[in-house]
Amino acid sequence: MRFRLHTDEHAPPGSGRLLGLTLIAAVCVFVGLIPAVRLAASIAIDGPWWYPMLTVTLGVIGCGLIVAAFAAIHRALLPWYLVGVAVLLLAANVALVYVV
Repeated sequence: MRFRLHTDEHAPPGSGRLLGLTLIAAVCVFVGLIPAVRLAASIAIDGPWWYPMLTVTLGVIGCGLIVAAFAAIHRALLPWYLVGVAVLLLAANVALVYVV
């Protein structure tokens, strides 16, 4: 089955499903402030040259996965897989804060 956008013919997603994705996305935003502050400090204090590129790349890919999860909310498991990978990327980004 091909990926298709939501139309008026589709039933709206369940409230619990939408609330779950929204809560996970909100937690990711607040936890993502940790690497963001470290990134700003790394740029201001001349940190390792590879850190800003890696942090931004992981963050952009994670944000894209969260957006894709909301776009695929009508699928059975795909949104949860996408959010799971985004959370793993965020965890790697937070782990980098303590490594660098």
